Amino acid sequence: MNTKLFKVMITAFIVVPLLSIAKDGAIAAWTPMNSGTTEYLLDVWGNSGSDVFAVGENGTIVHYDGSNWSAMSSGTTEHLFGVWCNTGSDVFVVGAKGTILHYDGISWNSMASGTTVYPYKLWGSSGSDVFAVGSNGTVLHYNGTNWSSMSSATGESLRAIWGSLGSDVFAVGDNSIKVHYNGTSWSPMLPATTGHLNGIWGSSGSDVFAVGSSGTILYYDGTTWTTMSSGTSTDSFTDVWGSSGIDVFAVAYPIFHYDGTSWSEMDSGSAWSPWSLNGIWGSSGSDVFAVGSNGTILHYDGNPTPTSTTTLAVTTTTVLASTTTSSSPLTFTIAGRITGAVSTNVQVELLGDVSQMVSTDVSGYYEFTNLAAGGFCVIVPRLQGYVFEPPQHEIPNLLNDELNRDFVSSVAPLCAAEIVYGKGSETTQLLRYLRKNVLEKTPAGQEMIKLYYEWSPVIVEIMEEDEAFKENVKEIIDGVLPLIREIVE
Repeated sequence: MNTKLFKVMITAFIVVPLLSIAKDGAIAAWTPMNSGTTEYLLDVWGNSGSDVFAVGENGTIVHYDGSNWSAMSSGTTEHLFGVWCNTGSDVFVVGAKGTILHYDGISWNSMASGTTVYPYKLWGSSGSDVFAVGSNGTVLHYNGTNWSSMSSATGESLRAIWGSLGSDVFAVGDNSIKVHYNGTSWSPMLPATTGHLNGIWGSSGSDVFAVGSSGTILYYDGTTWTTMSSGTSTDSFTDVWGSSGIDVFAVAYPIFHYDGTSWSEMDSGSAWSPWSLNGIWGSSGSDVFAVGSNGTILHYDGNPTPTSTTTLAVTTTTVLASTTTSSSPLTFTIAGRITGAVSTNVQVELLGDVSQMVSTDVSGYYEFTNLAAGGFCVIVPRLQGYVFEPPQHEIPNLLNDELNRDFVSSVAPLCAAEIVYGKGSETTQLLRYLRKNVLEKTPAGQEMIKLYYEWSPVIVEIMEEDEAFKENVKEIIDGVLPLIREIVE
């Protein structure tokens, strides 16, 4: 086998497309802020968009005044997990070993919690009615004078808390535990589900969202908890917040948004780092803060910038004028079915002029409706561990209903990156992130993905037989990793 020839080919379909698409994709409405710290930030809450507090490891507290983030002296080196504001001069923080701090507008002071367990999050209906939840079913209550322990009706660790009133409070945690406080006592909520729940928020007591591991999102309508389709099974959500019941944000590494109809992934625009976002809060739907690892703070202004119009622009005026005289815009549907090795709960993403995400039903069908005429559309199915034929469908100019955009699934063989770096390695995850969040969003990137699918089986076969060739491939990929990291930042 001529390995030199293959080195040239690999370089051609990895390096050249990367150079051609670098920094030419979508511009995110989420923008990074300078937090002034590299400590892991674990939660964020505010009194207004110009009075925001973020807390994290090693006693870190930073404050945003509407212009800049600055460090505050917390008086502790314990990890701080949760923050809640009643007002800008009445702020509570909880942390490791029973740590509870209070800010009076001048300084942070320690409060006696009466426990050494780990409280994780807190919420209150007022400054004299504050609840904190933590490990081993811990619930603490502050009445304006003292903290005291409450019976939570569970021994599971409680990770998050939210309420609509002091007599309508919800807490969630490990093994999908859900408990409710009615003003008198805590009681478990049914039905039981699997997985861990890490965040909860609601617009009212009958409009509540809980998020957790493996893409879990639950919804409570005041009577029953039901499971929502998040569009992901690989991302574990850490927190959730919304400005209303039809404007809800959930964070994992990616940020997902609910518009009242469906959840879809947002372009966070941040540097790649798995599981890097831990908390989210906003003063409104156009003023949202997300915090995470290495001092990460992202801000959302509510005005997403579309992907490059030079690659995706199409003319719709002629289509609309020639096909209808109605004042209502002409719309079409894209639908299809996935068959083969897997068909149910496959994530199908619509890219192009519009971004949407759906999952296939029990028979493998998916559907995107009310799509504007003339749009450029790319349909991409994805489920970890499987590949699809074709890898994607492209519709350059949507002028009719497209109802047979089908795919056939099969179990994915190991890819070149998995052979070189390992299936769950950081580099493999980085390359997957590049494919999903950068390459799929540009025509050049989509062509690169096609080449990869065509050549990867051949490259894998040779690598399994020739260790020297495997090292050659690793050398090439290692050489472009700095470029890849620059692209995804």
